[in-house]
Amino acid sequence: MGDVYFDLGNFSRNHDFDESQDAVLLTAYFGQTTPARMARLRLMRIASDMREAMWGLLQSGISRLDFDFGGYAEKHFARAAEGVGDPRWSEWLEEAPHDV
Repeated sequence: MGDVYFDLGNFSRNHDFDESQDAVLLTAYFGQTTPARMARLRLMRIASDMREAMWGLLQSGISRLDFDFGGYAEKHFARAAEGVGDPRWSEWLEEAPHDV
C-alpha cells in the first residue's frame, strides 16, 4: 500500500505475530527494533484490520460470492477495537512519530 509499516503490520497481523515475533520482523527488515518502530508497527496492525473490515462491508453489499463478508468485517472490527483498546495505545501514538 506504499507504507512499509502498513505492509509489515499487515503481515504481522495476518500471521498473528506476538510482540517478540514483531521484534524479529523489525530487526530482520531494519537491522534493529526501536520503541518507535514497534509503535508504528502496532498502529499499522490496527489500520490493517480497519482496512479489512471496510473491505468486508463493501463486499457484503456488492459481491455475488457465497461468503460471510459481514462476519469477516465483524472479526476485523473486533480486532481493531482490541488494538485501540490496548493500554499502550496512547504510548504508541506518542512514540511512533520518533521513528527516523
